[in-house]
This record gives sequence, structure tokens and C-alpha cells, in this order.
Amino acid sequence: MASTTALAAGADCCAETTSATTSGIEAPTAYKRRHSSFRSGKLSISSLDWEDGLQLKIDHFLEELERRLDLIEEYGDIDLDASIQRAYATLQAVRARCSQVSEEVLDAGRRRAKVMVETLESRYQNALVAKETLAEKAQTGLILLEEMLCEYEARALKFREQGFYNAANTMIEGSRRMVDEGIGRAKTPALHTPSRKLRSTVSSPSMTYPLHGK
Repeated sequence: MASTTALAAGADCCAETTSATTSGIEAPTAYKRRHSSFRSGKLSISSLDWEDGLQLKIDHFLEELERRLDLIEEYGDIDLDASIQRAYATLQAVRARCSQVSEEVLDAGRRRAKVMVETLESRYQNALVAKETLAEKAQTGLILLEEMLCEYEARALKFREQGFYNAANTMIEGSRRMVDEGIGRAKTPALHTPSRKLRSTVSSPSMTYPLHGK
């Protein structure tokens, strides 16, 4: 129950996101948004430049990505359509490749940003084409990745809730079947008792009757 609540909270925090097209960016088709603001928990990346702490925002997002993907993956296999599968694969790739950047490497934060941008561009070639600097691409990339994560969280939550519903229905149907079978077994002896008594009478040894007049 706690994990479901956490997943729901993660999905709710993504209810409003910035459309990447508002900045002249051609976002992946599955992640074009209608909303005009971006909000995701403590992650706020509007109007940031590198000096304003974009590296810290990237590190925070990567930590959240790790936590939220781990939570979702506890639910097991999830039925996904092609667009969500592609997004999930992208999120996994970002997590894996960014985690390989050692903290001991000089300017590790910038290197993680570069890896994140390159991973996103390799899968969605037109997503960041309108941006020129690494900071601009990283900022827009964070928005797109957060949208993907929110979409996946929402799908996972729906899938989990449907699983609970199906399991409950299965239990109810199973209980009804057991009750019906129990009632059937209870009725069966009662239905056959008279016939057994009749057969017992017919098959019993011959009875002698007193002869009148003797």
C-alpha cells in the first residue's frame, strides 16, 4: 500500500508539464504537452542557466529517476505500448550511462549532463536540435525525461490498480464457486436418502407374515 501511494504521488506531481514546443523544440510525438507550466516535486528547472545550479538539478533528477524506476520495477512486468516502451528504454539508458560517470572524474556534473543529452539525442534526434548550448539542451532534456517518467509512472499505477481489481474479482468468483459447490454437496445426500431407504427395504431378507386362522 505504501509503495502504491508513493507511486501515485509521483504520478500526481507530474500533472502539469512544460511543452517543449513552446521554446521552438520539436518534442517526441508521444510527449508533446498542452500545459504551460512545469512542476515536479522539488524539481524546478525553468529559466535556469549553468551557473544557477543546473548541474544540481540534473543530479537531483538522476537520484529521483533511480528511486522511482526502482519502485515501479518492483511491480514486475507491465504491459506497455510501443511509445511507452521506447520511453522506458530511454530512461533506463540515461540511468545506466549517467551512473557510470564517476564522482572522481573532474567536472563530473557536466559530464553527466553531456551523457544525458547524448543519450536523449540518440533516441529522439529532433528533440534538442533547436538548442545550441549544453546547458540549453540539458534543461530541455530534463523536461522531456520528466514527462517520460511521469507517463510511465501513470501507466504503471493504472496497471497495478487493474491487477488488484482482477485479483479481487478472481477471489470473489472463487469464493462463490466454493459456496455453490458446498451447497450442491449438502443437497446431494438429502436427495438420495429416500431412494437408498427404498433400495434397502427391497433388498432386505424375506419377511414372514402370520397366517390367519392358525
